[in-house]
Amino acid sequence: EPAEAVEPVAPVELAAPVELTEPVVEAPTLVLPPAPAVAPVPPAPAAVEPVPAPVTVPVPEPVHTVSSELPPTFAPPVATVPGLEQTADGRIVDVGRSVDEIAADVITRMREAEQATLRHLEAMELEATRRYELVTAQAELDAELIRLQSRREAHAIVTAARLRAGEIDDDQVDPADRGHHLAVLGDAVSRVADATDATLNRSRGTGAWST
Repeated sequence: EPAEAVEPVAPVELAAPVELTEPVVEAPTLVLPPAPAVAPVPPAPAAVEPVPAPVTVPVPEPVHTVSSELPPTFAPPVATVPGLEQTADGRIVDVGRSVDEIAADVITRMREAEQATLRHLEAMELEATRRYELVTAQAELDAELIRLQSRREAHAIVTAARLRAGEIDDDQVDPADRGHHLAVLGDAVSRVADATDATLNRSRGTGAWST
């Protein structure tokens, strides 16, 4: 659409300014006392934020687990020496040694065993000899005692027989004759033994004593 036509506006003339003449009044000057010094106000302390308490986190204790499996056992390493070999039974054999050295070692050990056996046999012979001498001395002593005892018993028997036959009296018997005293003592012991046996037999027959 075509633009509308704008009518021109006439300029407006302004009137001349009017000057007003008024008396100038001077204002009185006021003298004010000096203001008191004001102390500076300290700035308000900034608000301190509270420090949070440290949070302790519990540390879990380590759990020791015991293994039922035993640690593998390792055989100690065998020092490898040139000329040494280990057999199936665990022995170490020096294959580098000569046959003569092995034979000499065996012979030496056999001689040592022989010497030990000879010393043992010598000790056994000495012990046997000592025991034989002791047994021989004991036998000789027993034989001498038996001979003396036999002579005493024979003399006592002869003396007792002569007393019973009336060939000799008690006054004729030597008081120092031990054979006579032994014979008298033997007769008394025999009579006591006979009486004891008779008493025991009677007691067994009547059942007074239990065996």
